This record gives sequence, structure tokens and C-alpha cells, in this order.
Amino acid sequence: MEQSHDVRLKDNSSAAVTDDVDQCLKAFDRHLESERGCARGTRAHYLHEARCFLVDVFPDLKTNWEGLNAGHVAGFVLRRAEKLSRLSRQGPVTAIRSLLRFLTFEGLIRAGLEGAVPPLRGSRHASIPRHLSSEQLDFVLTLCPSDNALDKRNRAMLLLLARLGLRAGEVFRVSLDNLNWTGGAVLIRSSKTARERILPMPEDVGTSLAAYLTKGRPASSERLVFLSHHPPYQPLRSTGVLSSFVNSLLKQAGILAPCSGAHVLRHTLATGMVRHGATFKDVADILGHRSFTTTGIYAKLDLPTLAKVALPWPGEAQ
Repeated sequence: MEQSHDVRLKDNSSAAVTDDVDQCLKAFDRHLESERGCARGTRAHYLHEARCFLVDVFPDLKTNWEGLNAGHVAGFVLRRAEKLSRLSRQGPVTAIRSLLRFLTFEGLIRAGLEGAVPPLRGSRHASIPRHLSSEQLDFVLTLCPSDNALDKRNRAMLLLLARLGLRAGEVFRVSLDNLNWTGGAVLIRSSKTARERILPMPEDVGTSLAAYLTKGRPASSERLVFLSHHPPYQPLRSTGVLSSFVNSLLKQAGILAPCSGAHVLRHTLATGMVRHGATFKDVADILGHRSFTTTGIYAKLDLPTLAKVALPWPGEAQ
């Protein structure tokens, strides 16, 4: 076991990534998949940011690691941040920091250079999570019919978003093999962290899934649950389709931005959990967060609890 690990490191060693940007990115991708366990979508995001950074530093696509310095790192991240929304600025921060740690692991750059990535502290948890009120959510669900085969599919997907807080990619990855009808549970394979979690299957979710599988889903040997509505009945791939569907329901309900996209239902579930007394660990377990730092965005929603721990302002009357 140790021998194969050594061989892999040798194959991915600095000799394979020193001279060429593309070779470096291929090795970085292997590292993200095998060492970090990152899902395809996460790897694609990291590789995009990494390529932009490396091309910025090495325009001829030939690397010179000794010439890479803190100024290159900080300058690139700050320039990227200027082009992104406040909520998106953490993307290049995380990706470039991960790339630099990989290069350090490979012995290509000196340790500590990842510290040159500016933190952009105002970019994280800077606003209240987008979410719907319970009344708005109920109204949106009533607008989603279950009359025909397409409606049955869309309603089942909508309830997985709303009741289990799934990411759109996770909805598409639900397999027939993941459904435990006897135990009333569903196995979720994360589209972002490549981790698995088992969630209870609420009654309305189970009812909608059963209706789609028995009366709406085309006959197919495909094991993924949700298929296209037209031949050749392939698994759904574009998460934008699901976000567009949610947006159409929000528009019908008269709910305007910033509440938009499939992800708003994930935020809505987490917000409701926090406001009904769930711990952040409970929320993290349901949403599949790897770090409580990610779940921490919902801390600001529990205003009564935060008020109890707030310190008095200096000089304030007692």
C-alpha cells in the first residue's frame, strides 16, 4: 500500500509540473481528486482560477517557480476580486490558496507563500443569506402542479430542494439505489465535497418520488432517478434547468430578487432550522458542510440568541 503511494507521488512529482502550465494543472487536478476528494464541479472551479493565475504570472505558459513571489499572488487575487460580486470573491481566494499549498507539497515553491493570498474579510458572511419566508415557500410549493409526467418530475425535484436542502447537482445524482423505502431515507452523494450523507425522507418527498417513478418516469435502464422528458430519456445534467424552473415559480409567486435560483431553497431550509432552535452541527449535517465555517453564515439569523451574548457598549447606562 505504501509502495503504490510512493509511486503515485513520484508520477505527480515536481518533474511532471515544473516546465509547463498545462502539465501543472493536470497534476493539480489529480491532487484535488485523489488527495482532497473534491467533486468534479469544485475541481473545475479551482482549475479555472488556477489557470487564470498561472497564465497571468507565466504568459508564455512556461513556468519559472523561482520567479513567483508574494506580489504576483496578492496582485492577481485583488484584481480578480474587483471583477466579482462581493459574494463571489471568496472563490479565487480558496482556489489560489489550494494551488499554492499543492505547489509547496510538490517542493516547487517555498512554504508559506499561500499566506500572501489576501483574506478579503468583507467577502464572507457579509450579508444575510437569501431565503424565503415559510409563507412564501408554502405558496411556491402550491404553484407546482403534479398533473402530468413532467410536472411529477419537477415537483419531486422541487421537494428535494426544499425539504432536504439539496444542491441542484445532488438532486440530479440521486439514484434508484439511494432510495431506502423501508427505512424512509435517502443517500445523498455530494456534488461538491464528494462525501455521502443519509437523510430522512419526509412524507411529501416520498409521495412525490413514488408518483414520478410509477406514473411519470420513462421506462429506462438508467439508475439515476431524474431523466429528460423527451427521448432518448437521458439523465439531467444542466443544473441551470432546475434553477430556471425555480425562478419561474418565484416569478409566478411575485417574489423578486435577491431570492432566486435553486440554491435559495437550500438557504430557506437552513434558515428555518436555525430559527427553530437547531444547532449549527445539525444544519451542517443536513447540508453536508465539511466545515462549520461554512455553516456560520446562518449565525446572524439567530438574532435573539446573539442579543443575549452581546456585550454592553462601553459607557452605556446599566
